[in-house]
Amino acid sequence: MEEEEASGSHEPSERFKTTIRGSARAPSTESVVAWFSSKIYYKEELLLVEPGRLFYWGVPNGIDERLHKMLMPVFSHIHRDDHCERACLLHHARAIVRRCGYDGMADCSGYVRMYVSHFPCISCVAVICQFIRFFPSVRFELDYDNMWRTRFEEGRQTAAPEAQNVFDVTEGRAD
Repeated sequence: MEEEEASGSHEPSERFKTTIRGSARAPSTESVVAWFSSKIYYKEELLLVEPGRLFYWGVPNGIDERLHKMLMPVFSHIHRDDHCERACLLHHARAIVRRCGYDGMADCSGYVRMYVSHFPCISCVAVICQFIRFFPSVRFELDYDNMWRTRFEEGRQTAAPEAQNVFDVTEGRAD
């Protein structure tokens, strides 16, 4: 067990000293990022392709109230409706529903892939489960890292492959 886990502290141990430019922020709603890609079919015909996009915190504009109710966050001490995972799934559910309607959701198949720069909170896990409930034939692949480690050079050695997409953009290396 890592030293910081054993002590109950969320701060990285002394061995993680080399910070990465632009990434030394502690995990927070504002610093967590989701990388999302998908290929969705409706009745076995291609409906929607998202080759890859970053999502940040915030609630997307123009989301139907019905979608908000379908992907409800868990309220516990603070509002969690603006986490990047929920923003991403609201955006994508809206795109699907615009193309096939609410009645067509169960006829959708394909996959969605989400990488999150920090492990999801319980509210985001609940939103992911709700997405799976409403799109039961869409495979949901989730990967995540621990920003307490990946914000330092030494912690990136075991980061998920999709992490590089997030690092490149958040650290100013992408065009």
